Amino acid sequence: MIKLKKQLEDVILITGQDVSNYQLSLFHDYVDILFKWHEKHNILSTRNVEYFLKRDFFDTVSFVGHLPDGLHVDVGTGAGIPGIILSILRNNNNFILVDRREKAIRFLEHVKIKLNLQNIDIVKTDINNLNVDSIPNSILIKNFSNKVVSKMNFIQKVKYLYKLMKSRIKGRYKILMITGSNALVIPNIIKIDDRINAKCTMHKIETPFFPTNRFILEIL
Repeated sequence: MIKLKKQLEDVILITGQDVSNYQLSLFHDYVDILFKWHEKHNILSTRNVEYFLKRDFFDTVSFVGHLPDGLHVDVGTGAGIPGIILSILRNNNNFILVDRREKAIRFLEHVKIKLNLQNIDIVKTDINNLNVDSIPNSILIKNFSNKVVSKMNFIQKVKYLYKLMKSRIKGRYKILMITGSNALVIPNIIKIDDRINAKCTMHKIETPFFPTNRFILEIL
């Protein structure tokens, strides 16, 4: 417990985010619950807590500076990354966490109750069936994939995701994606189709932990 608290404090300090003791305790409880569930239900890609904090947690906390205020939809949230973490950092914003997998939904509902997270809603559905009543301020994408996307190059993937999101959620909003250096092939303006161009902006995640670069791709 003490070791986890120190690891969290060290990672958050490097991000430069101002986090209250209450938020730190929520992060601690979230990570503790997450890895206990992972032991039984395999909901993460790693069993190494330190790696998780330095990669997934750090990347997500770095995300918050590019997040507009308001309503956010986390598509394919899985274990609540980035949605749960961002909901703790931005407790005056609202988050809709979307996933189609039963074990992910059960975990998210458990965390919501245990941490008393009042600013999240959890939706079990496939993105193709998603309906959102209000226009969000951003769509968050970290681990979204399907059989179609897995066969695409990165530019094709961005176009596909843009059209898919706009077909399900109407309105003007940011699409924010955490990705690797493959995103460097994206031009500033990407032609979605004959009628629509999307503006793309890259934000490098400055991490001292890994030599490989990670980026936040902002699409508007």
